[in-house]
Amino acid sequence: MYDLDINFLKDRALQGEIAKGTLSKKTQGEEESKVPLYIGGAVLAALPLIALGLLFVTNQQKEKITAEISQIDAEIKTLEAQNAQLSDLQTQLTQARENRQALVSVFNQIKPISVILQDISDQAPEGIQINTIQTSQEQTTSGIPPVTITINGIATSFNKVNDFLLTLQRSDFLNRAKTSIVFTQQINNPNPVENLDEQNQNNVNIELPPVVQFSIETQINNVPASELLTQLNQKGAVGLVTRINTLKEKGAID
Repeated sequence: MYDLDINFLKDRALQGEIAKGTLSKKTQGEEESKVPLYIGGAVLAALPLIALGLLFVTNQQKEKITAEISQIDAEIKTLEAQNAQLSDLQTQLTQARENRQALVSVFNQIKPISVILQDISDQAPEGIQINTIQTSQEQTTSGIPPVTITINGIATSFNKVNDFLLTLQRSDFLNRAKTSIVFTQQINNPNPVENLDEQNQNNVNIELPPVVQFSIETQINNVPASELLTQLNQKGAVGLVTRINTLKEKGAID
């Protein structure tokens, strides 16, 4: 016969240990399944703090950027003001240069009328008598108005008048294209005659040969005075020559 030795207490203990082990494993599994939940909860709890942190950093950066923008705007305004001042000064400088150049240009175009009259008298050939020289100037809104000169006198012949015309057309101071004879007419000689025969008791009528009355019109040319320094100096315009040479030294005139 077989002996059945059954220890119920031992079996219970073993069963208890098995049950306990099974329960422990079950509990451990449940705990492990709850880990993601814990992590998720922690993350959710941390999100507001993260958001607040990001908002704080963003506000800080925004304030910094705003300050930088304000500083840049202020610098731009300063530069714009300086640029406006510089532009204004540049405009004034340009205007001053233009005014100076205009004055120099006018000065360089002006020739003393005394020099012109002296030149006309010097060029009058023998047989020409100049009675009057008249000048007139047209009214213009821009530039230097031309000076017109009218020469009136008498000549011993028509050929003498033509010779005088050709001489004037070669003048360095007159406009050849604007130099022409306006009027000629043969008249009795207007010059008075003195009786040189004092012993002659009779009144002797001495008649002089007829003469040619003429009128020649011309204009002063636009050749710059700086190109006529030699001629001006020869006619005695020393002061004008000196001023032009000074302007040349300063670079105002080429």
